[in-house]
Amino acid sequence: MKKLLALVLALVMTLSLCTVSNAAYSDAADVDYKEAVDVMSAVGVFQGADGKFSPKAELTREQAAKLIAYLDLGEKTAEALPAVKVFNDVEANRWSAKYVAYCADAGYLAGVGDNNFDPAGKLTGYAFGKMLLCVLGYDAAIEGFTGANWQIAVAKLMQSNDIAKSVDASSSATLTREAAAQYCLNTLKADMVEYTSKGTNITINGAVIATGASKAETVTATSTGDADKNDAISKGQTSGGKDIVQLGEKLYKGDLILTATTDAFGRTANKWVYDGKTVNTFTTETATLTYTSAVDGGTIYTDLGKPVGTGLAVDNELEIKSGDKHEIGGNGTLVEVFKTSTTGKYKIVVTNTYVGEIKTHVDAVKDKNGDITTKEYVTLKKVASNVTNKFETTAFTKDDKGTATTDPTVVYYTIAWDGNSAYTIKSMAAATSADYAITSVSGTGFVGDGTTYKFA
Repeated sequence: MKKLLALVLALVMTLSLCTVSNAAYSDAADVDYKEAVDVMSAVGVFQGADGKFSPKAELTREQAAKLIAYLDLGEKTAEALPAVKVFNDVEANRWSAKYVAYCADAGYLAGVGDNNFDPAGKLTGYAFGKMLLCVLGYDAAIEGFTGANWQIAVAKLMQSNDIAKSVDASSSATLTREAAAQYCLNTLKADMVEYTSKGTNITINGAVIATGASKAETVTATSTGDADKNDAISKGQTSGGKDIVQLGEKLYKGDLILTATTDAFGRTANKWVYDGKTVNTFTTETATLTYTSAVDGGTIYTDLGKPVGTGLAVDNELEIKSGDKHEIGGNGTLVEVFKTSTTGKYKIVVTNTYVGEIKTHVDAVKDKNGDITTKEYVTLKKVASNVTNKFETTAFTKDDKGTATTDPTVVYYTIAWDGNSAYTIKSMAAATSADYAITSVSGTGFVGDGTTYKFA
């Protein structure tokens, strides 16, 4: 196989962006928080419109109320809620009335003054975080989620519960749909809490203050017979050996399962399964060092700052130690160095990228109800005998069948062992003329930047 020269980093760093997820959004390539969007779509909390997720769209207050109702109750129960007018500007016949009424009654949200809600107004990460903390069991009055300093109280608990973990934007910024999905996913992994006593509430200058309340304590499983359900998200236990219940365990009762694993290339990853079906496997590590040209063990050792105790063999040749001259990598190869969080040791992942040409594009097949029975995919014209050339993706169109004389029929892709009997394609992207200055394409290869590349 002829390795690609320059774009290996871009392809491997966006692994799975061209694959088909359960949601199969047409704008999946625009999603930055893929794990969150896929998982929260799989459980039915998020739903796209016109086949798109619209990840960068800003969330409105009434949309947030719907998400919380779907998260807390599930779609079926949330849709059966009665439509009630609670705020002056949310009439009972408004599409969001039932969700707003539910969240208001549960103490998850409040109005903006004068008994108005501002349903189409935007909300910050802090405002959404407050709602999620309430879903976890925190009481707004007890924890100080009301009054002039409510954001400070919310910020502290958001941090201790990792609600905004992995979200780049500040929690004071207007929340986007994909950031909200990440907030929700983080909350599913957070511990439920409860109070032995909530004391009594008093109102001072419009702020509700609780007095005599006990501290919030983690919820523990009451039945040891539910061990599998209680360990579906985390196996965390109290010092007394009782299982701590995470929100995802409480809501989905063992049907949503998170497993720590590795991806096809050996990176640490999360595997999510919902209702017996795999949602996807998502890489959770960020490489300490990355190389797209050949590198030896001595260079890696120096680049790591000459750490002590890093004698790590790779294929019995390269070792991360001073003076090692054995090389790995090169053109078309990505070398990543990771530091394992549990042991503090280093590991190396090597990923090759190859070029090929699309042979066929097959649209998704749907049943009479509109549900996808066979996902959209492409095949390549030629791959090695032990490589399965079918790849599920929505990144191409039915015109990309290998019949054109220019790109995007030319693609670059990665492969990995499927664990059984063959190598399979793991990621794919179009090789555009901007990448290679492609001047011609034939059945055996293409000419780019004056160089002839043979298809795999």
